[in-house]
Amino acid sequence: MKRILISLAVIGVLATGIALGTNALFTSEATSTGNTFSTGGVALRIDNVSHYNGMTCAEIGFGTAVYQWVPAGEWAYDPASHPVAADFTPAEAAAWNTAHPVGYPLAGDVCTGTWPLKNLVAEKLFSFLDVKPGDRGEDTVSLHIEDNDVYGCLDVTNVQDIDLNQTQPEALVDADGMASGELAENMYFFAWKDDGDNVYEANEVALTSSPVKGSDLTAGIWPLADSTINGGAPLASGVTHFVGVAWCAGEMTVVGNTISCSNQTMGNEAQTDLFSADLKVTVVQARNNESFVCGEEPTPSGTPTGTPTPTPGHIIVDKITVPAQDPQSFDFTTVGIGYNNFSLTDAATPNDQVLAAGTYSVSETLPLPANWVQTSAVCVSSLGETEIETIANLELDEGETITCTFTNTYTAPCLDQGDVMLVLDRSGSISTSEMNQLKTAALAFVTALAPDGGVHMGQTSFQTTGALNTQLTGIIATINAGITALTTSSGFTNLFDGISLASTELASVRDRLSAPNYMIVITDGNPNRPTNETTARTQATNAANAADAAGTKIFVLGVGSDVDATYLTNNIATDAAHYFPVSNYAGLTAALNAIATCSAN
Repeated sequence: MKRILISLAVIGVLATGIALGTNALFTSEATSTGNTFSTGGVALRIDNVSHYNGMTCAEIGFGTAVYQWVPAGEWAYDPASHPVAADFTPAEAAAWNTAHPVGYPLAGDVCTGTWPLKNLVAEKLFSFLDVKPGDRGEDTVSLHIEDNDVYGCLDVTNVQDIDLNQTQPEALVDADGMASGELAENMYFFAWKDDGDNVYEANEVALTSSPVKGSDLTAGIWPLADSTINGGAPLASGVTHFVGVAWCAGEMTVVGNTISCSNQTMGNEAQTDLFSADLKVTVVQARNNESFVCGEEPTPSGTPTGTPTPTPGHIIVDKITVPAQDPQSFDFTTVGIGYNNFSLTDAATPNDQVLAAGTYSVSETLPLPANWVQTSAVCVSSLGETEIETIANLELDEGETITCTFTNTYTAPCLDQGDVMLVLDRSGSISTSEMNQLKTAALAFVTALAPDGGVHMGQTSFQTTGALNTQLTGIIATINAGITALTTSSGFTNLFDGISLASTELASVRDRLSAPNYMIVITDGNPNRPTNETTARTQATNAANAADAAGTKIFVLGVGSDVDATYLTNNIATDAAHYFPVSNYAGLTAALNAIATCSAN
């Protein structure tokens, strides 16, 4: 697992952030909306389009603010050059994923890297949770400059390369252990001044002469426009300017106009690593500033000599987890000029940022990771108890240090460390809208259980006959894909098949002998296959009794008023405490969450 984070921010200037990791997470935030300079006014608004392994993060329908990964041919730009999939349906997404079983990301999965033209608050450029060798992507950032022409520069700051954890394969090849990460040296970036089509072309100017390794990103500042290039021509106001940023997990080559990504150089040493950085796009007014050079601090004419230099302050944020030293990473959202978003683990060095005197705030980005709650957030000032500071209102004075400590506690889900089989009804009594509600609830249940090192999950479904949809696994994407692919049918209700197939999987080589076994049965009808209702009820009862005898705990959620609650309670559920009546499919999410959080059992 590799995590990648890239953030974007505007500071009288525009700043963008990058984060990469072997839990693959790319995130990007913007924290400022526009600025005034002593030599004139500059207004800057941003939009962005994100692409990942050939998929595009597009808005599903016009004006919905719902964004999902969509394959090529299923979306188009609207008049504002914003990608929109006007009629891309869950069924089309499921069909695409079935036809491309090893594709990633999955069509229809939620994404966050695209947004329309706006003044930025806390947008994410990238949010990729599981980058693998050979993965590649590209973002096209649009800069909309208003009021005055500007010079612009790209700069990379706050670079971190952290080893979050050590898997056994990583430990065998990682010479320095947890001392430092290896992801940065396995990530490559290439940027150019694009024309808006997110393709590097012959007439477009590269901002780097060749791909830049992540570990070398701090080597320089790259001008978009300053007094030393293009005859000193600035970026014109009233014109949209585009920057293309391509990335590769592996080795990137650029030959002519072709950008290639190879997975050959990225090995196990980069597992469970975090690479993060801020990509800052600075814009400054060009008028009366003709000698501006990126990387040099301009001194405005008429600056009085002997003016005292303000003493900056520090805001330090520390992370404590219960249990201690847990490797879970937490994202933080900040507000205030120059205050950059960041991520922390318990073991990481506290985040220390040097800032001018002013008002700031910091908070954990919501939602928190599954099964984590914030139990305290306390801030202390170096000026003593008379300075009352809270995370929502940090009044930083010159020379002051404010230290905030966030404590988060992990509560293991009830089925923690278990092998869990979902047994899902897809008979003809279930409508399309009800099936969508069932899938939404099941996906939320997966999120709550957080499969991987603890829970493993699989899935069967049943109509006239049953099917094993997903074998037991700890891979969340595989579990979610099985749920997403479910469709309605016109079939009967063969509960016997659903339970029998789940029992077979729980007895397979994928069953972990040390893990307790569970079934979660969801149905809105009564067994009527195989043969007839009498036989069907008997066989389903026998299958449930056999599962109980083998040590499997069976939870049953009976949906609606047509189910025989007495039969399901006495014959299928392990006992009455494991049966949950649900009035309709809209109530499934709450019922499953109650099971996952122990509040119902």
